[in-house]
Amino acid sequence: MSVSTKSWRKRGMLLKIFLLRGRKFELIAKLSNIREAIKHFIRSFNMRSRNFLFFLAVMILAFRSSDAQKSSYFYAGTGVMSLPQVGSILEEVSTIALTGGYVTSNAKGTMPPLYLGYQYRVTDRFGVGASYTYQQLGKELTLNEVPGGDFYRYFNIFMAEVDYEWVKTEWFAVYLEAAAGLCYYSEEAKYAGRLQKGDKITPAFQVTPIGFRTGKDFKLNIGIGFGYKGSITAGLGMRL
Repeated sequence: MSVSTKSWRKRGMLLKIFLLRGRKFELIAKLSNIREAIKHFIRSFNMRSRNFLFFLAVMILAFRSSDAQKSSYFYAGTGVMSLPQVGSILEEVSTIALTGGYVTSNAKGTMPPLYLGYQYRVTDRFGVGASYTYQQLGKELTLNEVPGGDFYRYFNIFMAEVDYEWVKTEWFAVYLEAAAGLCYYSEEAKYAGRLQKGDKITPAFQVTPIGFRTGKDFKLNIGIGFGYKGSITAGLGMRL
């Protein structure tokens, strides 16, 4: 075997080791982002959230004790393209356009909207209830390819809602839903070894002009609308 062949094989082995290490570091970075997102979620799940869930539990017990024959409905799910996410995308596009690409960003520590809710069926078709939604948006800014800092926004959203099933059978329903409430969100900026925080309160809403439910006691929900839960929502529900 010639010296040249041995040299090329050695280079090939070094390249493989380099690629494997690169994939390992990339996996570690992704796991680190996931752990960071979970930590932020736990930290953001503050007293407001716990008080709301306590209120939700009391409301469920009150409704069920007042009239056991009328059904209660508990649900949870997630969504895509929520209003905060759409706003973040537009903000990023406008920043790139105004700075000529000097300032760019990459998503970091982002979580989709996750919601939990309860509805009391006043009639066979009409229901009222409340929901809690959590979402986290994060990004890493780059200034002319130089890291400029990390920015996070944490959203805690509380809304009252009404629901009407305008097509209904035993196993299938087409519904519309409207919700309104308040969004408590905090901002966090980490740059140049500094940490800045701020809190704000804004109105919140969700409008779902058309949605579908299938199932009897356990239901699959898919909704199309716009607001703080998402433009497309999907989740599971259960009649209590």
